[in-house]
Amino acid sequence: ATLPLLNAHSAFVSDFQFSPFDDHVLATGSEDCSVKVWRIPEGGLKESLCNAQTSFAVERKVEAVRWHPAASNVLASCCSSTVKIWDVEHSAEKIALSGHGDTVASMSWQESGKLLATSCKDKKLRILDVRGNTTAAEVVGHAGVKEARVAWLGDRNEIVSTGFNQMRDRELALWDTRNFDKPLTKLSLGTSTGCILPFYDDDTGIIFLVGKGDCSIRFVEIADNKFSEGQAYSSTTQQKGACIVPKRALDVMSCEVARVMQLSQNTITPIGYFVPRK
Repeated sequence: ATLPLLNAHSAFVSDFQFSPFDDHVLATGSEDCSVKVWRIPEGGLKESLCNAQTSFAVERKVEAVRWHPAASNVLASCCSSTVKIWDVEHSAEKIALSGHGDTVASMSWQESGKLLATSCKDKKLRILDVRGNTTAAEVVGHAGVKEARVAWLGDRNEIVSTGFNQMRDRELALWDTRNFDKPLTKLSLGTSTGCILPFYDDDTGIIFLVGKGDCSIRFVEIADNKFSEGQAYSSTTQQKGACIVPKRALDVMSCEVARVMQLSQNTITPIGYFVPRK
């Protein structure tokens, strides 16, 4: 049988994210220079869907989309050197945050939604004050040529970034956004060509590290501003991406505390993390 499709864009879909307020609302961004918001029917797709609920046109290809964590119907997208904030309910652009020296590669909201962290191809990490439409802080993040990725640690005043050093080794860095001059600590992640995607789980305090093209998912914990790495999950297939499953879908009776969905060429593999019973 042919699976129903979301015929979303006329070019490569660069990013997508479900709304934290409505499981049936999906935002997509594409290289066709558009951001679209979709409503998935109850029970999932029964037939292919072509008409978006809302669509926004932008000047260049979309790199990422991120829903606001505390306000419904507020969506951020980055395109070229600009981050735009959209009012989805009224189909309107509200804020355009400029000041980046090159293409914005990734972004991550503080849990309260007051600040937004970005990584850029000009090698800088920035903290944006969204309401004030200003850059609150910026610093040169990683010395390597390849673009970095950033993740905010919940509602803490800390972010983590992944990137490459001058020796082309991959690295993970922890930053205090109130004292942004240098990282609190760094962790070397070895040599490989694929960038590492960081995913932070606020409940467990674990950072999952998914390297594009790798066959393993690593995780680290933070204690006293230092990284502590746990045993990695290894598979036999190269991964292309991942996401963290919402807590309400976990098997709590089996002490499952987190689940990562690993995307490879032909499969999506659920990887559960459990706390052993005494």
